[in-house]
Parts: sequence; structure tokens; C-alpha cells
Amino acid sequence: AQTVLFDGMRAYPFTVEVNFRGATLLRVSPDGKDTEENYYTTGQRVTKTVNNKIRLWVSNAYAIQIQVIGDGKSEKIDVGRPGQVMVKDIKWIKDHDGHYKLVVLEVD
Repeated sequence: AQTVLFDGMRAYPFTVEVNFRGATLLRVSPDGKDTEENYYTTGQRVTKTVNNKIRLWVSNAYAIQIQVIGDGKSEKIDVGRPGQVMVKDIKWIKDHDGHYKLVVLEVD
């Protein structure tokens, strides 16, 4: 299952802002580059601007709020339950009709 955040005729850079409302371990891989990992607590924030894709690993999904910002638009992403471990990709895909969609995919 995928959630479409933005769509259009082109892909463009987007910013992912993660706000922490509790303790959690977050690992991010922006644009397939080196993975960054850190432990965060309430009130902290991580902001990453990427061109195509970001993968997020979270040890306590309820402890974060994700906002995606791009091309003057902003969308919040529903993350998960307390204690839930999850992995999400936020990435551009090209549809069969040539349109681009920025989607959120849950990774198994």
C-alpha cells in the first residue's frame, strides 16, 4: 500500500522534518547515501532535504511526527503505534502515464 503526498509533471527536491515527542532510535538514509543513526528524545528535530528518496527506520513509531515539505506544499504523515518498529520509504515514482508521485511506502 502506498500513500500519495504530491504529484505533478516533474520530481523536485523535498524536505522531511521529524519531530520527536518521545524517546526513539531513528536511522535515515537520504538518497541512498550513508545511513545516519542517533537516539532522540522529546523536543528534538531532524530535518533532511533530499532529491529522490529517503528511508526511515524508527524504533518507536508513536514517538515521532513526520512532515514532508515540497514545492510550497506540506503534508503530515501518520506514523504508528507506541513501541512499533517500522521502516518507511518516501520517494518519487514515475507513473505509466509519465506523471510523478511522491509516495510513502511501508517496507516489510
